[in-house]
Amino acid sequence: MRIAIIGAGSVGATLGRAWIERGEDVIWGLRNPADPKHAALPKDRVKAPAEAVKGADVVVIATPWSAAEAAVKSLGSLAGKTVIDCMNPLGMGPDGLQLVLGFNTSAGEQVAHWAPGAFVSTRRVPATWPRRPTIRSSPSCWSPATMPAGNRE
Repeated sequence: MRIAIIGAGSVGATLGRAWIERGEDVIWGLRNPADPKHAALPKDRVKAPAEAVKGADVVVIATPWSAAEAAVKSLGSLAGKTVIDCMNPLGMGPDGLQLVLGFNTSAGEQVAHWAPGAFVSTRRVPATWPRRPTIRSSPSCWSPATMPAGNRE
């Protein structure tokens, strides 16, 4: 199974490395693949986002929420693909970090709107990521502390 991970911060990089260790075919899609901050990633597995999702069975969105819409829309059609949303819809407010979405709709619903025809599954990563050892060692976006949700029956 080919997994495209959009984003290589603490969540995206950790998930990708864990899946590679378990034998999965992982490609990271990054806005600027040549950025030195991505030097620790295997160069043959780093591509531009739209190129990374070509041929991928699963697309993981692991960007900051503020970059989510542009990231998803830059990928082209995701119809028929499984999309895992590993983002927390957080932003800076007057009192610091706060929830910016989730009062009338969810982040997963918003991602599904940006990616029509995709099968969207949402996994919330605890704000303590990656300091929780049970999550850091997990090869997936979820743990007993998070709840999955999706638009596929």
